Amino acid sequence: PLELSENFMWSGYWVMTLGSAAGFEGSVSFGNIVNTTNRDVLITNNISPGSSGGPLIDNEGNVIGVTTWSSTTQQYNGAVSLDAFCKEILDCQYEYDGEKTWWDYS
Repeated sequence: PLELSENFMWSGYWVMTLGSAAGFEGSVSFGNIVNTTNRDVLITNNISPGSSGGPLIDNEGNVIGVTTWSSTTQQYNGAVSLDAFCKEILDCQYEYDGEKTWWDYS
């Protein structure tokens, strides 16, 4: 398993994405961080359908986020920061008809 990063992300930080871009398992793309917010990480990596949900990895091989979306009009794509991703999982326990689930599908 990949380890979680404890490093601070900044603009220009080198990152790599792993996924299954366009159905090609094990796809890798390289880029840099453009900017960050409390939740989002804007990246220059090429992202295609199938890359979503893959790890965003720093230059030391540690996970710093999760690839989530690609832009069709801008020259950057996006990921969710590791802190925001972990917070979502911890806060998303939801009870539906007496059964616990992680996500609210209503």
